[in-house]
Amino acid sequence: MFIACSDFGTNPKEEENLGEISYKSDIQPMLNATCINCHGNKGGLSISTYSNLMKGTSNNGPVVIVNDGAGSLIVRKLQGVASGSRMPPEPLNKWSESKIETIKMWIDQGAKNN
Repeated sequence: MFIACSDFGTNPKEEENLGEISYKSDIQPMLNATCINCHGNKGGLSISTYSNLMKGTSNNGPVVIVNDGAGSLIVRKLQGVASGSRMPPEPLNKWSESKIETIKMWIDQGAKNN
C-alpha cells in the first residue's frame, strides 16, 4: 500500500522564471506558504500585503531595496547570510536556491506591484 502526501497548492511550484516576475502570482504565494504565520499583521515585519513588505520594519528599515536583490535584507535572511536567524528559522526548511533567486530577480526587476 502506498501513502501519498499533497500540499494541495500551499507550497507553490518551483519554476525557473525567464520573464517578468509577478508579485501577485509568484512572490506573494511563496511568502504566504511559509512566512505569513509569523510575519502576518502582528507586530514587527508584516508581509501580508505589498505595501507592508515594501515598508519594512521600524527596527530594520526596508527589507526590499528596489533593483538590489543581492543587497536586500529579505534575500540575505533567506540565504542565511544576514545577522540574526536564517528565515524561515529552524525547524522549518530553508528555501531552495530557485525560490530565493525568484525573489531576487523580482527585486532586480524593480520589485513591482504587478
